[in-house]
Amino acid sequence: MFKNLEAEMTRQNISRADLSRSLGLQYSTIVRKLLGRTSFTLNEVEHIRDKFFPELTVGYLFLNEGPREIS
Repeated sequence: MFKNLEAEMTRQNISRADLSRSLGLQYSTIVRKLLGRTSFTLNEVEHIRDKFFPELTVGYLFLNEGPREIS
C-alpha cells in the first residue's frame, strides 16, 4: 500500500522488524499497517519519518495507493 515507504526501506536496508522495535509495536501490527488493514497514527508517521527518513516528506513516504488485492 505504501510503495514509496517500502521502496525507501529497501534502499536503506530498514526492515519491518526495525519499525516494530522503534515504534514499540508487534511485528504483526506493522505488517497490517503497511498493508493498509489498519492505519498509522500521526505520531507513528512522524516518528518513522524523523528517525529513518528525515530528508523525505511525509507526503512522499505515506502516499496511499490503496489496499493491495489478494488473489
